[in-house]
Amino acid sequence: MKVAYVILILVVGSVFAGLAIHQELVSSSLPLENLKGKTYSLVNGSIALYLNLNTTEISPGQAIHIIAMMYYRGNEPLIINSSYFSLPAPYPCAQSRPIGLNIFKGYYTEANISKAEPLILIAPGVYDCPNLFLATQYKLLPSSDSMQLIYQGKVVDTIPNEFSLNVSGYWIPNNSSTSIIPQGSFTTFQPGIYTVQLLDYFNQSVLGYFTVT
Repeated sequence: MKVAYVILILVVGSVFAGLAIHQELVSSSLPLENLKGKTYSLVNGSIALYLNLNTTEISPGQAIHIIAMMYYRGNEPLIINSSYFSLPAPYPCAQSRPIGLNIFKGYYTEANISKAEPLILIAPGVYDCPNLFLATQYKLLPSSDSMQLIYQGKVVDTIPNEFSLNVSGYWIPNNSSTSIIPQGSFTTFQPGIYTVQLLDYFNQSVLGYFTVT
């Protein structure tokens, strides 16, 4: 995945709750099919991915609400041995999950999205994340979108395998800045079509679309 900017994240301590900045986690009991807008999905064996957009058309300056979820359909817990998921988080200081989110300017399909450059959703800068906990294992719980964080064989927390955000634009890095801290400017989504990509640890993805008019 191409990276056109640098975001520095400082991790202090090993407590178990994630710090959320400009984001909102949704309840695991929230039925996506009842939400207004459009839901895109992929079901492959025991893994189901759901991507919900509250609308498919916005105006410049308006925000679109996005919900991303992995639902594990298996009958037995599934353990993932990983200390870190290198998937794109939509906000800083988010607890690591086996799903990530990208937004691209333009219309892309699975055939050509690997050549696209994702928009920068997180403001360039340095973030102090004292509450970020890195587990050594993740246990997907049967018939749910919940997973347990495991550290050295001990379950330390149970969290939803999903996230949501309201986003109205993206950041453009200031490459000419002489500051050692990454900087950038924010721009709202301009007229055109945009592609939203939900991808997971198993190299699967779901694409959704919205238009700015």
